[in-house]
Amino acid sequence: MWIVLVGTGVSSVVVWLAGDSKFILADTTAYTVAALTAIVGIATLNSLVPDPIYTGLLLWPGVLSWMLVLGSFTVWRDQTMLFQAVPSIALFGLVGCYDTFRASVVYFFIFLICEAILLSRAHGRAMLRQARSSGAEALEMSVMRRGPWRSMAGPEWALASALTIVLISTVGAPILRDSASGFSGLVHYTPPVSPLMQTSLATPNREGYRVGTGPVTNTRTPVLRAELPRPMYLRSFVYGAYQQGTWLPLIHSAEMLNQNGYPPHDLALSTIVHPFSYRFKIEPLQVGNPNVPIPGELLSLAPESNAAYYMNLGGSLVSHVEFPYPVCEGEAEMSSDESALDAADPQMGRLIPEYMQTAAIPEEVVAYAKEVSKGAHSDYAKATAILQAIEQNEKYNLNAAATPLGKDPVSYFLFESHEGYCDLFASSMTLMARAVGLPARYVTGYYPFDRTQDSEGRYVVKQDEAHAWCEIFFRKGGWVVFDATEGAAEVAGGERGTANDRPFWQAGWFIVTVVFAAAGLAGYVGYLGLGALQRLRRTWGNPERLMVKAQARLRTQLRRQYLAFEHEVRRSLGRPRRAGETILEYTGAAEGRLLHRAGVAKETGLAFVSVFYAPRTLDAAGVEELTAKVRAFKQTRRSSQA
Repeated sequence: MWIVLVGTGVSSVVVWLAGDSKFILADTTAYTVAALTAIVGIATLNSLVPDPIYTGLLLWPGVLSWMLVLGSFTVWRDQTMLFQAVPSIALFGLVGCYDTFRASVVYFFIFLICEAILLSRAHGRAMLRQARSSGAEALEMSVMRRGPWRSMAGPEWALASALTIVLISTVGAPILRDSASGFSGLVHYTPPVSPLMQTSLATPNREGYRVGTGPVTNTRTPVLRAELPRPMYLRSFVYGAYQQGTWLPLIHSAEMLNQNGYPPHDLALSTIVHPFSYRFKIEPLQVGNPNVPIPGELLSLAPESNAAYYMNLGGSLVSHVEFPYPVCEGEAEMSSDESALDAADPQMGRLIPEYMQTAAIPEEVVAYAKEVSKGAHSDYAKATAILQAIEQNEKYNLNAAATPLGKDPVSYFLFESHEGYCDLFASSMTLMARAVGLPARYVTGYYPFDRTQDSEGRYVVKQDEAHAWCEIFFRKGGWVVFDATEGAAEVAGGERGTANDRPFWQAGWFIVTVVFAAAGLAGYVGYLGLGALQRLRRTWGNPERLMVKAQARLRTQLRRQYLAFEHEVRRSLGRPRRAGETILEYTGAAEGRLLHRAGVAKETGLAFVSVFYAPRTLDAAGVEELTAKVRAFKQTRRSSQA
């Protein structure tokens, strides 16, 4: 944003220095160069940003954004300023299509209002320049509006039109949305994901998951029903490498798939010495999300579920069929004896090297992990020591602020902010475990925190129970959950499993928008008030003040006579005057029916045109003359009828 402000300032200086010189006409060429630079040099421009945003499918939105940024340095005339609306509208369209920013509708309405006013003012200035170039005595817009252009729509009409569109959209959009809700789930699409976007924790994201992106919005919307022996961690997706605050999906696991199974999954099952086996039933409830999380290590699926679901590389099940998704029924197991856990198993790290990755871990995090686990007698004791260190020093808060750009989210969480949400707790646990040589992975999914059950005893898992945790691989227990949020202190209002989907009028973006809008409105009202006071000072006690009032009365009388004349012509013609029809065209169309009255009608119409559009003030005699003409025109009808 600050670059755009600088660019706008530079453009203002250029306009001030260039004035009316021909140099100002070079803005079109300059804007073209800026646009081509944004298109051709998008990779170089993105590299200048400390934390890359526009990657993958978001490359073209990045081009549009850089067009706006670079174009702000070249808006020297109204034409180029208005052209900035093209990439702006395209960006708003993408945001609205993908529905990734809740405040976009409000900001688009503000943009629409500002653009309508700008267009009206630019059009007025263009008309003024054209009038001057044609030799007309076009002094200032205010003077022209009192004379030849008194009926031309100004910025106030543009504002009213934009506000009308906003009102219609605000009222009509919910109606359209409710009408389309019955079939909207039939259309599936995958919005592009930027590493800086906050996505749902439990939603598999093949573009990577960025942690520490700001307050998490949770709702009480049910996402699945689960029949389980007790509350369990439901694994939706696992991530491998950690890179600059982003968890990346496993990129080479497909090579391990073969006809005999999936070696990492088989290894996880074979290492569980004291298994606890159980059956589960899970019913997905979200349209467009066919993923079913798994409670533990999958042993088998019921025949019907085996035909409807397959296991993906991320660790969950995916439905073959469309919504409504069938109930997924199967058997799973996990380790039942913590006392048997001792040494971590390096075999998993050899199968999937990402689980042992340490190159991208910040040095201070590595040092901290080694410090807190110093003296631990076993791998399990190291993991427990790290877990306790995080629990004792960090606070859980769903409303924690985003990590500042340029800082690693885990380092910032552990050493500066000391509060965050589950993705930061899980990321810290995973990286610190890897730092001391333990094979660990970052996992997202659900956990039924409030343990809500329906009449059949199934857990009703809601969106606000999405969660992230760490899993460490042990020789005698397989994957074991380490949830560092479990014993951590919680900030009031930001607890685990808390729904914080406040109404939009309580959201921070809306409050900030209202404050700025109120400040702008107050400034505008103050400006109008000062103008009114200045006009009052000029007219109070001034002989012209009585003339102003007299002119207002004469204009009112003139409008009444005009409506009476138009009504009289309509009686003869049998139809109202069309929107684009002048009064002379209207009387000309009625000439055949007015007969001998046609001459009087034409003369009266010419008199109205002269009074309305001639650059002179009204006088009582002229209005009285027009009144007499209208009266005479009516009298001719009465005479002909007699």
